[in-house]
Amino acid sequence: DKLTNFTETFFGVSNLQIFDIIMIRYSNEFGLIPHLPEHKDNGVIKKYTIDYQHNGNINWPLLIDGKEYLLENNDIVTFLGSNQMHGRPDRIFKDEEYLENIFFQFIEKREK
Repeated sequence: DKLTNFTETFFGVSNLQIFDIIMIRYSNEFGLIPHLPEHKDNGVIKKYTIDYQHNGNINWPLLIDGKEYLLENNDIVTFLGSNQMHGRPDRIFKDEEYLENIFFQFIEKREK
């Protein structure tokens, strides 16, 4: 409820509901190279996004509409994932480097 209220207040909308919660750990430990090119979230539904940097030992900026945001652990940034370009610049991770994020996505409640 606190995140929903914050998101509604920040964006000046009401009647939001949680759509998705995505937890991601960017690192080399599973043999995948972390890569997040700039994009807009798929779909026709407007998605209000909170990106929470939970933990990490590197600085890997988030780009939103060409502006760079450098988060520290326990920082958040909000944006419209479906309407704004967002991603991260290419970076080669060292074996010990990692970044953990939790994305909370909200949508407007639909009338039944």
